[in-house]
Amino acid sequence: MRTLFIIVGVSVSLAVRLCAAEAPAERSANAGKKPPAAVKPVAKNSGMSLIPAGEFMMGSAESEGEADERPQHKVYSDAFYMDTREVTNAEYLKCVEAGACGKSEEAECFAWDNSEWKKGLPLSEELRKPDNPVVCVSWDQAAAYCAWSGKRLPTEAEWEKAARGGTATPWYFGDDAAALAGYAWYLGNSGKRTHPAGGKKPNKYGLYDIYGNADEWCADWFAWYDDPTPENGGILRNPQGAPSGTAHITRGGSWGSFDSNVRSAVRGSNPQPLTDQVGFRCVKTAAAEKKAKAGTGK
Repeated sequence: MRTLFIIVGVSVSLAVRLCAAEAPAERSANAGKKPPAAVKPVAKNSGMSLIPAGEFMMGSAESEGEADERPQHKVYSDAFYMDTREVTNAEYLKCVEAGACGKSEEAECFAWDNSEWKKGLPLSEELRKPDNPVVCVSWDQAAAYCAWSGKRLPTEAEWEKAARGGTATPWYFGDDAAALAGYAWYLGNSGKRTHPAGGKKPNKYGLYDIYGNADEWCADWFAWYDDPTPENGGILRNPQGAPSGTAHITRGGSWGSFDSNVRSAVRGSNPQPLTDQVGFRCVKTAAAEKKAKAGTGK
C-alpha cells in the first residue's frame, strides 16, 4: 500500500515509494492524438468514455505486488462512464467560481521538500498551469466537484477495471516497466511536477494519465481485501469498500512515484487532507445516464 509518507530509497508496504525525480522527459509524440476507435464517449460529454459491464480479476497474484493487493479476487462491475482526463486547474476553478467547490488552499497543502512533507509551501508555477491536473484538493472537495458536474468519484473497483482496460498484466500495456515513460509521468521522467493532462498514450478505453501525473481519489475508505464467499458465487458485485475508515483510497500514483507504484493493482491511502500529488477524475453510472435521457424524451 502507498500512503503519502516518503522514505527515500526504501520500499515498505505502508509508504509511498517516492523521491526526487531522476530526469525530465520530452512530451510523448502521441500528445494531442485522438483516443482509439474503441472509445465510446457520453453523448452529452465527449470528455468521458464508456467502461463496459463485466468481470475482471482485481488485485495481484500471490507472487506479485504488495500484501494489501491480495488476495486477488473476481469482481463484477456494472457499466459506467469515466472522465478521459484528470480534472484540471481550469476546470476546478469554474466550480470554485460557481460557489460549489472550496478553493485549493496552499497554506493547508503538504508538499515534499527534499526529505520530509512540509505544510504551506508555495506551489510551483508548473503545478498552477490551467491544463495541468488540479492538486492540493481534499477528498471532500473532489467529491463536491464531481457532484457539481453531475458525476461522482469512482469506487476503487471501478478505477481498477477502467485502468486495466481488459488486461491482466501489471500495466495495461504489458509487463515491461521500461515502456512506462510513453504512458505516464512518474518519478523517472516528470521533473518533480505535473504536466498537461492527456500528454501520454491512453489505454484501451481512451483514458489518459490513469497512471502517474496526479494520484487519484477514489470513493472508498481503505480496507484489506476479503475473499469472496461461496454464498455469492466467489464474485464481488459492484463493491463499495468499507463503510468507514481513517483514510480514503488513492489510485494510479503520481509524478513522484516509482514505476512499481503506478501499476493497475497498486493501492494508496491518504490520511492527509491535501497534498501536491493528489488530484482526481469523475465517473457516471451508465444506467443513470440512460434514465436521464429517458426523462427528457431524447
